[in-house]
Parts: sequence; structure tokens; C-alpha cells
Amino acid sequence: NLQSPMIAGIFRTVILLPSNADQWNETHRQLVLLHEIAHAKRKDVLTQTIARIVCSFLWFNPVCWFGLFQMRKLRELACDDLVLSCSQKPSEYAKVLLDVAKSYQHKNLTTALGMTRSSNLESRIMALLDKARSHVSLSRKGAWILLTTVMIAAVLIGSMRLKSRVPPGFIPQVIKTEISTDEDDKYESLDENDV
Repeated sequence: NLQSPMIAGIFRTVILLPSNADQWNETHRQLVLLHEIAHAKRKDVLTQTIARIVCSFLWFNPVCWFGLFQMRKLRELACDDLVLSCSQKPSEYAKVLLDVAKSYQHKNLTTALGMTRSSNLESRIMALLDKARSHVSLSRKGAWILLTTVMIAAVLIGSMRLKSRVPPGFIPQVIKTEISTDEDDKYESLDENDV
């Protein structure tokens, strides 16, 4: 009684389709399969499982849960971009997402990823139809170059030594204060000559 396409399995990924998938037209079926294959290619079930395990250890840390939520949103956007990179029309794919979402009821399966969730469906469709947004995926070579650049920058910044602007041999002057012994005046006063 599966209602939405999904992938399951950590080491051996399987694409699961709902029982009414045989009634879909060829374009609909192709777009759904492209999306699910994108999840399999990116090994999203494995990364989701690792992220959930980390969150179970760091259950008290809200940053961890926020990161998991963001990871889910970005994972779906990345798979949508991979579908569009296969020369698919964004409007057709948005229609397929809406059709799948109509029949979707979320079941929380630990090692499975559903195709649509109502929580981020609107933002996904807006991203699909946004002509200003680039839908080109980062290549493996580009990702390595970006990662290497960031690591080198982090090492360089981390190894920098901050220089003091104080000239060598400079000894700061201490401001002398006098404390009044008068009972009525218990505050510190600065000598006018020292200021």
C-alpha cells in the first residue's frame, strides 16, 4: 500500500513505486525514476542514516537538528536539479511533484526516502520554476577543487599569527588613583595631573 515513490536500502538501494505507477504516463514515470535514481547515485539513504545516528547522540543540540532539517531540504533540491539537468522541463516536473504529493502520506521509515513532503514542496516548486537559479550540479572535480580551496584557506587563516600594533619596548602607563578617606566621599578620584 505504498503511496509515494521512494528508495530504500543502505547498501543495496531499491526503488519502490506505488501500486498505481502502472497508470502513469511515460513522462511521469521517467521523471519519478530520474528523481529516485538521483537519490541512489548521491547515496542519500546512507547519509541520512548517518545524520540521524549523529542526531541521536547529540539529541540535546538544536544545531544538529537544524542541520538535519537543512540537509533534507538541500538533498531534495539537489535531486530536483539532477532531474532538470537531464533536459527535462521544469513545469512538467513541477506538475509531477504536485501529482505525487496529492497521494502522499508520510510514513517515517528510517532507511527510506519519500519523493515529496508537504513541508518543503512549495519551496521546491518555486526553486524549479525560478529561472534565475542555476540548476547545474557541481561536478565531482569541481567539488574537490572547492573543498581543497576551503581547506587551504582554513589552514592559512588558522596559521596566521596576529601582530600587535604596540611598538616593541612600549610600557603602558598606569593611572594613579587616590582613595578618599573621608566618610562622606567613598568614591575613587583621579588626580588631575595623571589624566
